[in-house]
Amino acid sequence: MTIKELTKEIIQKRPVICAECGGKLKYIGGGEYRCMDCHEQYFDDFGKVRKFLYENGPSPAPEIVAATGVANHIVVELLKEGRIELVENSKFFLHCEKCGCAIRFGRICPDCAKKFSETISESMKESVGEKPRKAVFRGSDLEDQKMHYFNKDK
Repeated sequence: MTIKELTKEIIQKRPVICAECGGKLKYIGGGEYRCMDCHEQYFDDFGKVRKFLYENGPSPAPEIVAATGVANHIVVELLKEGRIELVENSKFFLHCEKCGCAIRFGRICPDCAKKFSETISESMKESVGEKPRKAVFRGSDLEDQKMHYFNKDK
């Protein structure tokens, strides 16, 4: 499944209209929505996972999937986005997309992120310009501040 397809699936699963009264839902935060009319509470996939983990503590992905009804690939995507993370002593881990080492959340490990940052920093040095010095324009100084062109005829 591509990122675009996954994003579309997540957006389609967001609650929009209250099932109780048909009112509009307002996003509260953390995957939680509340009806503006009857104040009924709803959750998107992240909210369901977040609520389950808050109430039950650290749990394996199959247990989260079974209890919340959220698809396994969405739970994995939440881990990759860093919105949830695996416990320290977990038997299972994600793998860095660069070097393959075990990580608890995200897409790349801290070492690869540092290398990537240094690479970007080095490549940007050539294209970084210099800020102009502030010039004070007074009377005849204005004449000195004009742009001068090289004239090969003189």
